[in-house]
Amino acid sequence: MRDSSGKYSINYKNWYYDKDGKSQYCDEYETAIESKDQLNKIFSVLDIKEVVTVDKIRKLYLYQDYEIAIDSIKGLGDFVEIEYKGKIVNQKPADITKEMISFLKKIGCGKITRNYVGYPFQLLFPREVVLEEQ
Repeated sequence: MRDSSGKYSINYKNWYYDKDGKSQYCDEYETAIESKDQLNKIFSVLDIKEVVTVDKIRKLYLYQDYEIAIDSIKGLGDFVEIEYKGKIVNQKPADITKEMISFLKKIGCGKITRNYVGYPFQLLFPREVVLEEQ
């Protein structure tokens, strides 16, 4: 459940993995929540338990076909996350990823390392996070 200035939404990411089991891209589904209390009741009835909370401050920027997020995560530090928002026309996700990494290098983003897990995993299992220099 996401909280953005008193507005709540729920988000699900359906990840696609390569042959090595690394997440490459995802289909993302998000919808507004009318009542946080009602959703909590539904979670309770379904016996869904809170495992981790990601305390995040995010600054969002749009540039051409990219959404660039600068995230500050309590307990983890700062991250740059880039997401392709353009139309995919006969392009493979791996090629789009290469283009995004090239873009970050071109603008002088600094040392670029990539992990294949999200913030919840990093908070729960910090010793298991593997970073790959790009």
